[in-house]
Amino acid sequence: MKKFVVFLLLVIFCISGCGEIELNNAAIPIAFGIDSKDNRIFVSVQIAKPVSPGTSAGNAPQFFVITASGQTFSEASRNISLFFASIPLWSQVQVSLLSDTKAQQGVDDLVDLLVRNRFVRKTNTLVVTKNATPEQILTINPYLESYTGVAIRKLLQSQEKQLGIYIHTDIEEFLQKLSAPGVEPTIPLITIQKNGREKQLLLDGTAVFKDTKMIGSLNETESRGYSLINPKTKTIGLFLIPSPVDPEHKVTLEISYSQTKVTPVINGQNIKMNIEINLDGNFYEQSGTENLFTPEIFKMIENGAEQELKRQMTLSIKKAKSLNSDIFGWGNLVYHKDPEVWKQVEDDWDQLFPEIPYAIKVNFELRRSYLTDKSFIFR
Repeated sequence: MKKFVVFLLLVIFCISGCGEIELNNAAIPIAFGIDSKDNRIFVSVQIAKPVSPGTSAGNAPQFFVITASGQTFSEASRNISLFFASIPLWSQVQVSLLSDTKAQQGVDDLVDLLVRNRFVRKTNTLVVTKNATPEQILTINPYLESYTGVAIRKLLQSQEKQLGIYIHTDIEEFLQKLSAPGVEPTIPLITIQKNGREKQLLLDGTAVFKDTKMIGSLNETESRGYSLINPKTKTIGLFLIPSPVDPEHKVTLEISYSQTKVTPVINGQNIKMNIEINLDGNFYEQSGTENLFTPEIFKMIENGAEQELKRQMTLSIKKAKSLNSDIFGWGNLVYHKDPEVWKQVEDDWDQLFPEIPYAIKVNFELRRSYLTDKSFIFR
C-alpha cells in the first residue's frame, strides 16, 4: 500500500506543471469505456479505491465504476463530476473499452477525441466489448488482479505468449491504420463468461473495421490466421493436429518462432499476394500412446502442421474478403512497392481486394520434444 501512495505522489508531482491538483482531490482511473444509446454517449470509468496504509480491502473489489452520459464524450466525462468530487487523472488510464454498439455505429467522434485530447495516452490498450456494455465489463472482479483494466491488459499479453491468437492493439496503432492508405484496423473483442454464479472476462474474437465502423468479426481460428499473416507479430502458441498414426488422437504442437513475409507481385494493374511463413515448433503433447518419434512420422507431423496453419490463414483471408476489409494491409504494401500503381487502383480497391489472388507457403520444422522422445508405457 505504501507503493500506491508513493505512486500517487509521483503522478501528482509529474502533472503539477499543467495545473495544481491537490492530492486529496485526485483519483486514479484504471480504465474507461464508451457506449452509445438513444443518441447519448455513456462514459464509464473504473477508479482505484484509496486504501489507508496498514488496512486491507479483503475480498471486496478494490475499485468502483462510475457512469455518466452526455451529448458528446467531453460532456459525458465532465458530467462524472456530478457523481464524483475527485478529479480523475486521465493520463493514468491503461485500457480503453469501446462497446460493439458504438463501434458498429461508427467512431468518427471518438477519433476526434483521441487525436485532440492530450490527456489520453496513445499507448492505451484498446478493446471492443461483445454482448456486454463497458460498464458491465468494468464491474467484473477479476481473478488475481485488483482492477479489471489491468486484468484485460495482462490477459492480452498472456495469450500472446501462450496461444498467439489475438493481436494487442493500442490507440496509436488504431489511429495509424485509419490514416494510412490500403489498410483497415482490427481490435480484440472481450466479453463476459458465466462460470456458475461467477462472471469472468473472456477474449472472444477480433472486431473488423471498415474505415471507422465495425462491420464484422473474426472467430478464434480466423483470428489466429490473421495473427500468422501479420508480418509484425512473432506468433508463439499451441495448436492441434490429428495424429498421423491415429486421426482419432490429437498431437499438440508449440510454435516457438515464426516469420512472415507478404510480397505483392505487380504486373500492370494485375496484383497477386505471395505469403510465406517460416516456423519452428516443438512437440508438446499427444493424446494417444502410439510411437510418433521416427523420422518418417515427424515429417508427416510437419506436413500436417503446415496444412493446418495454411487452413487457418486461408479462413482468415476468406473472412476478410467476404467483409471487404483489407485488414492485412495488402493495399498498403502495393502503395509502398509501387506508388504509381496504387494511384491507379486506389479508388477501385474496394472492388479489387475481394478478387485478389494469393498463394500461401508454410514451412514448419520440429525442433524439440522436451523431456522425452517417446510416450509413457503402461504396464
